[in-house]
Amino acid sequence: MSTTSSVTPAPAPTRRHAASSAAPGVSGAHGAGIARRTRFAAAGIAALLAFAVYAISNLTPWGQHTENVLVFGSDERQAVAYFPYSVLRLPPLHGETGAIVVGFLLAIGIAAARRRWRDLATVAVAVPASVLVDDAVARALVKPALDPGSAIWTLASSFPSGHVVIVAAVSTALAIVVPRRWLAWCLPILGAWTALVSSAVLALGWHRPSDLLGAVLIVAAFFLAASAVFVPRTSPIELTGARIVPTLAAIIAFAAVFAVQPAVWATPVFAAFGALATVIALVVALRLLRPQE
Repeated sequence: MSTTSSVTPAPAPTRRHAASSAAPGVSGAHGAGIARRTRFAAAGIAALLAFAVYAISNLTPWGQHTENVLVFGSDERQAVAYFPYSVLRLPPLHGETGAIVVGFLLAIGIAAARRRWRDLATVAVAVPASVLVDDAVARALVKPALDPGSAIWTLASSFPSGHVVIVAAVSTALAIVVPRRWLAWCLPILGAWTALVSSAVLALGWHRPSDLLGAVLIVAAFFLAASAVFVPRTSPIELTGARIVPTLAAIIAFAAVFAVQPAVWATPVFAAFGALATVIALVVALRLLRPQE
């Protein structure tokens, strides 16, 4: 008489085992998320990059000359961005203090309403730290006269941009605390606002491209460090077409339009840096700082 042997199937891997196969510091679909050490390391890298941008653009003759050529002869009244600045009085081009206070309180209020206390703590530390340190750094940094052919007014240090620190800090805070279902409409608005301000401060002649990069890197460093202290794990948001296409379209459009000014050859440079600064801020928020839900 023959017998039939049965084979017991192996148990499916548990969630813990599935997570363990992910890359170090980054979760799988339902894994442990981005660890503290990863965000601390990213904060350090952002700070080092900010210093490198300052050193190259302000402490070398060719860095100074390149940026001085871009801003030489700027007349803010002839820039497209003069309209939102002088007529619309768009914050933070006008009303820097009001912009940071309202944006900060809005982010805190959303986090509190959702009972996201760790995210609230991150915002409560990172936003004021970014603004205060930006102001201190702007006062402390020097810009030696290394470009002899430049005009006197181009010798003043403008690194980093306080306007961009404000808009990047508020946009990062809101991108962290809003519910996931809000991102589809919230991200294009934040992207458009950040891109507009970033391009505008270049077109108006207030800042140089390096000032934008320094600003968003300072904001990223403080948010990453604060998140690493208060939030055990974060979960990267998938940048799907439904989220990324409208946001990128808004960023590119607003960066391009509000970079326009009389020096036609400088306009695409301003637009590119305005868009780049915006993308850095939002990618850091969505890929490294968003909490697990």
